[in-house]
Amino acid sequence: MRKVFAGIAAVLALGAFSTVSAEMSVGGGGFFAGNFGGGVDGEVSVSAGGQSVNMTMDVKMPNVGGGVYGFFDVEYAELSVGLFLGGGAWEVEAKAAGQSNKQKIGDLSTVELDLGLLLKYPVALSGSMTVFPAAGINYQLCTSAKMNDTEADEPGDLSRVWIKFGAGGDFYLSEKLFIRPVLLYGIGLENKMEKDYRDMINSQLQSALGASPNVDTKLSHGLTVKVGVGFKL
Repeated sequence: MRKVFAGIAAVLALGAFSTVSAEMSVGGGGFFAGNFGGGVDGEVSVSAGGQSVNMTMDVKMPNVGGGVYGFFDVEYAELSVGLFLGGGAWEVEAKAAGQSNKQKIGDLSTVELDLGLLLKYPVALSGSMTVFPAAGINYQLCTSAKMNDTEADEPGDLSRVWIKFGAGGDFYLSEKLFIRPVLLYGIGLENKMEKDYRDMINSQLQSALGASPNVDTKLSHGLTVKVGVGFKL
């Protein structure tokens, strides 16, 4: 997955930089990002007392937090590198025959390196204000993870590729200094942790109940809010 991300990023970056002879700027700021989806869910049908009973299962794996980032901009493309601190309460809930059983898995905390490429099309509204639609790709590389203060053996299993789109703007405080707010909505691809949970749950349910479960990974999605200060070179 990392090789796929690197290839896509390289192609987009080369395309953007090769066609643009533009003003450059650098800067940095803070950001909030949240994955409000993710995890696994599904159902399994079992026989109980001569009747067929459907059981549903939902494993929630949120990861919400914030961090700092720096960026390099060439008008139509922005490259960014950030440090993200996130976490959330993981839970599993099973429902069958009108009954619900919910259990907390644990509290996750992560440290992640956020690598991003954002393509944008700036439109000047005035001499001091520019807005732009934007779309791009992010790779959140998890370098450290804890569940209930226990270090994860393979934190990289939580790494994820994101496809993001939204809008932003540059508001100039002087000829060269500007503030850049950006709002993005992202769709995240499944990571190895979710795939492993899916396979484990399907295997355990099939072994324990003798049924064929239909549990799969869920879509990750969330918002990113960034506010940076930039300087035109």
